[in-house]
Amino acid sequence: MENKKAQITFFVITSLLILTIIIVFFLIKNSFNTKMLNEKQNFLDEKCINNVFENTMIKLGKQGGTLKDAYTKRINFNDENIKVRYGLKFYVPGNIKEWINYGYIFLPNINEVKKEVEEEMKKKVENKCNYKVLNSEVVFNDEKTLLFMKLKKDNNNYNFRREYDLPLKKILNTIRYELYKEKTEEDHRFENFYNNEFESFYYGNIDGKDDLFVLETKNTVFNGKKYVFMTLIQDRVPKVKKTVDIIKCDFEFNFMPGDTSTPNKIKFLNLKLLDGEEDKIVDVDEKDVYKTNYDVEVLECSFVCRGHEKKVEKNTIIEDCVDDIKNDLRHERMPFYVKKLKLTSDGESYEGTI
Repeated sequence: MENKKAQITFFVITSLLILTIIIVFFLIKNSFNTKMLNEKQNFLDEKCINNVFENTMIKLGKQGGTLKDAYTKRINFNDENIKVRYGLKFYVPGNIKEWINYGYIFLPNINEVKKEVEEEMKKKVENKCNYKVLNSEVVFNDEKTLLFMKLKKDNNNYNFRREYDLPLKKILNTIRYELYKEKTEEDHRFENFYNNEFESFYYGNIDGKDDLFVLETKNTVFNGKKYVFMTLIQDRVPKVKKTVDIIKCDFEFNFMPGDTSTPNKIKFLNLKLLDGEEDKIVDVDEKDVYKTNYDVEVLECSFVCRGHEKKVEKNTIIEDCVDDIKNDLRHERMPFYVKKLKLTSDGESYEGTI
């Protein structure tokens, strides 16, 4: 009986000892883990890294996909002076009548953006957060953006990984497609844009020379706000065509004295469109309005003189066909037709034949 009591006592003591050892082990382990976690938290300033990344991406969106000065221009928008990248520029056409609306898309691809952000993060985290950046990588998926960084401070290394609700890759692809339609489709309208993920805003002649297209996220947030991406579109020289009617030319002139055996010479002082003829010049893309955003100057007209076409410019003096011209003017006929126009759009001029 005593032997049995001794065994029970030994078992109880042994169990208590084991339990005590287990409790002490977990306390030490938790204390060690807490110490390690505190050391990591003290080492890694996540808020600083987050702020650097978010400010970098906000700047990138406002500048149209770049952190550098490539293809950018300063504009005033919403009482803020900002630098925005051109997303689309147009070639100057070779001929008005044969205008083909070609342009070049300058929107950066995702690999260019990736490289710029990684370089910026390395520089800013080292300067602002006081870490040695061993590696910086950003991955743009369609729906998310992932940031990976390998950092060093003193003798400690730490791998930072964060997922952001920023579908920049999808934004770039959406804007690229919209700019492609603007470049190639005659009846494209930014105002008709619809996307279930993004809102759009279009500002024509934002600075008198360019248009601004803005894309903003609907359902995703970044840094507690919707994410905004801007791109500039070069205001094109008007895409002009004539109607089926011939465009007539008016002019100012002087009769010059001649000898009695020949009619007076005519000197053309100025050429212009005949009243009402400007309505026959159609701005096909309707991005500009006649005499509002561009002007038309007549450079050359022509008329038929004794079966042959004769061209006249400003200050041209003609001696033959004077009697025919006088007769036409006497009967209020206008035999002159426009051959060459100069189009001026926001300070950019282009001469062409209609």
